[in-house]
Amino acid sequence: PHSKSAHPKVHPFSINFTVYYTTQEPDQTHQKAPALLLAVHGWGQNAKRFIRDFKPLQDRNILIIVPQGPHQFYLDPGIKKVGFNWLSAYEKENSINDINHYFASLIQSVGETTPFDRNRIFLLGFSQGVSMASRFAVSGLVQPTGLICCGADLAPDVAEKLPQVSPYPVYLAHGQDDQLIPREKLEEAEAGYKALNFPYIIDDYEGGHEITPDLVERIAQWMEAQPSIQS
Repeated sequence: PHSKSAHPKVHPFSINFTVYYTTQEPDQTHQKAPALLLAVHGWGQNAKRFIRDFKPLQDRNILIIVPQGPHQFYLDPGIKKVGFNWLSAYEKENSINDINHYFASLIQSVGETTPFDRNRIFLLGFSQGVSMASRFAVSGLVQPTGLICCGADLAPDVAEKLPQVSPYPVYLAHGQDDQLIPREKLEEAEAGYKALNFPYIIDDYEGGHEITPDLVERIAQWMEAQPSIQS
């Protein structure tokens, strides 16, 4: 029922909502089904641009899905340049739950037409996308083969849930010239994963707040070295 108070109450209301994504399939057929990499972009980016960072992986046996943030806004109103983001502090728990189910549904839907190895699901986040990929990793909706964090920290709500999940390998990457995210944030993330015996590596790569071709190559090599999750 609607509130009759002098102070209006905001009520949650769920609707069907259109979101967007891009994919990159291997450019040749392999004997085994490809691994899946769900790559989550940062604040203000878009799926079409972000997936270009992973073009070097097209010759590897990796299927890449890049979901686009559900919230659109003008980065530059003058030229109507649109960016996308994941959430804000407003009713954050509802947004996190919605996005986790968005990712799970997207993986399921893509898998119905483009087969992949369900025992090799990797999650990657860049900048704001790190917190979203990390939240999905601890959501219980997926068992990641590995989590790749590029240029961000360990969100407190993720840290609280880490003791409740089975440890998975973590790749912590930070650009040596990153002027946006201080390296101390990576060190905090390292401490959180290390305390709970999550296997991890650190990559202090050459570059700023970006994903470089050299980093992409090392991430692919790391993915290929990880053992599959047995169903």
